[in-house]
Amino acid sequence: MLPERLRRIAAPDLFVALELAGGFDAELLERAAVALVGRHEVLRTVYPDDRRVPYQKVLVAPESVVETIRLPAAADLAVALRADAAHRFDLVREIPVRIRRYVLAERDVLSVTVHPVAADDRTLELVVAELLGDASASSAPYRDFAMAQVKTLTVEDDDLAYWTERLAGLPDRATPVSDSGADATARTETDPIPALRRRFRVSAEGLSALVADAEHTDVFAALTARAAHEVGLGVEVAVGVADRAHAGSEALGNYANYLVLRLNPTAGRTPRQLIGAATEARAQAQRHAGTRIERLTHQLWGAAAVINGALFQVLVRVRATVEFGGQRGGSEASVRELVRRGARPHGVDVVVDVVTDADGATVVVEFPERPWGGGDIDAFTALLARLVGTWSAGVDDPTAEPSATVTLFSRAELFSGEAGLGGPPDTEEERVIADAIRAVLELDADDEVGRADTFFSLGGDSIAALRMVTSLAEQGYALDVQQVFEFPAIQDLAAQLSSADSSGPAESVPEVAPMAASGLDPATLAALGKNFSAR
Repeated sequence: MLPERLRRIAAPDLFVALELAGGFDAELLERAAVALVGRHEVLRTVYPDDRRVPYQKVLVAPESVVETIRLPAAADLAVALRADAAHRFDLVREIPVRIRRYVLAERDVLSVTVHPVAADDRTLELVVAELLGDASASSAPYRDFAMAQVKTLTVEDDDLAYWTERLAGLPDRATPVSDSGADATARTETDPIPALRRRFRVSAEGLSALVADAEHTDVFAALTARAAHEVGLGVEVAVGVADRAHAGSEALGNYANYLVLRLNPTAGRTPRQLIGAATEARAQAQRHAGTRIERLTHQLWGAAAVINGALFQVLVRVRATVEFGGQRGGSEASVRELVRRGARPHGVDVVVDVVTDADGATVVVEFPERPWGGGDIDAFTALLARLVGTWSAGVDDPTAEPSATVTLFSRAELFSGEAGLGGPPDTEEERVIADAIRAVLELDADDEVGRADTFFSLGGDSIAALRMVTSLAEQGYALDVQQVFEFPAIQDLAAQLSSADSSGPAESVPEVAPMAASGLDPATLAALGKNFSAR
């Protein structure tokens, strides 16, 4: 929830749309939905903001849950599902699940959207199963699990020691770049999710040749790492994989943890060796899965975790096709999945979703719409498909490595002194921040200042931060010193910039005000700022 609270970035919801046909009973659906929300506290929990720290508040179970909408034309369905997939929950007042039934001439479509604060990928499946008549999920309250995890945040154990050692020196996030622009791509009823998505099939024979004695997750982690390396993610690629085994629960809630596989997919090793390295990395990670990824991220990145998000930019998910159906009101009901989006932690740029079935697997590649365009994801998907083909044809052939035709990431050398990252500022707020940095740091006119440069990489320090904040205030802009430390990149600072209303009433100070990054209270910082600006 931190990116939503602090950066106003909507978390991608978990979403599924199902086609319902063949005697589906709408009244039973409503009763099942009411029972679902009543049985599981996490689905009727809100997070009020009337205290200094958000807290959980469980609401009384509602009397009605399913919203029924009649659509006059099938073409309207794509628009409706797109809005559902992009729905932004108001977690202060709104329960984190939204269920809609769209009634068309010859069929119904069930749309289920769940906020990630309340669900992981398995939870989405359990929600749908319970809506369709299978109430086998455990009703254990999720808050018990959440409170147990909170208690571990201050415990130093072997798992945490393993991860801090294993991920020491993990490269910083690479910068996404685009060769083809952020051109929009058309979406249809069967793929309404607001993101760039491409898919390809892998035959059962090809999958068998790839997998052999390895798990599907390890195979596609190695494949994806290799493809990501080719498009510029670096020599070492951190691949995230979901793990729910440690929680050991079939209850509803966000129980899934993410394991970070640090892989070196550079040329010279055979596909079998790369898959073996992924298998070993995941086996070790599972033995130390007691440390939650949220704690590990803040342990390694501190306040920058709010900006960067996940420790990995690439996520691999593997799941088997889920068959839904059965008796509803005494009639056979046919249920077909139209589209589904799983969990995607903040900061993940590429998701490779592998859905296995009796005939092989469908590989779905998903990118955010910005900064990439359709050509970018086409090139990456084609590269991944070629890798699948060449690896399945020769897992012991070290030369079976197709090269990429596009660069999607750039990574500046550490301490290279390079500036101008991300190109020049392209919004008024970014230009204001860049000009303020130039003035405070006394940069020459020919010194590059890029929108992805950070205040500190350009030569700033805590004293200069005080001077810049004061200078911006004199120009009518509000920015806190703490925000300079938390959001040091120019493009991120610009998102925090707001106009100071000197004519309005002074903002009330909360009874327990958070300290600034320097440890000084606001009055002291303001006094210091005036002194420094006068020099």
